[in-house]
Amino acid sequence: MQNPAQSPQNTTSGSRARQFIRAACWAALLTALVSICVLVIRVRGGMTSVDADTLATAENKWQLAQITNYDLEVHISERHKRRLRIQVRDSQITGLWRNDLPIQEYRGYRAWTIEGMFQTIRTDVDQQLQLAKPTPATR
Repeated sequence: MQNPAQSPQNTTSGSRARQFIRAACWAALLTALVSICVLVIRVRGGMTSVDADTLATAENKWQLAQITNYDLEVHISERHKRRLRIQVRDSQITGLWRNDLPIQEYRGYRAWTIEGMFQTIRTDVDQQLQLAKPTPATR
């Protein structure tokens, strides 16, 4: 007779629970890192420069974590303060709210996912590298 605690259904539930706990731990770590960055920026009054190596290291850590489901909240402090909440499941946006109002069209908001933010930072780093290259002398 099979032990009910080790049935396939309980094993699947256990795997899902472990995946959820792992994702929650990574999300907590990511939230803590972002919070520390925001605090440092506010205290120092500027942003820390990011080079290609720093970006590659961060992207590698994100890829190794294999987080495909997360909820992200972004506070934007410009002339008009906004708050974006983004729900990502299987690496796709499945829910999006701006100031607690749902947004149905996700297309323009991909840049606000973790992967989208990496792409935006990568574009900025690439542009800085291009600007740093010496230009050929004109004759």
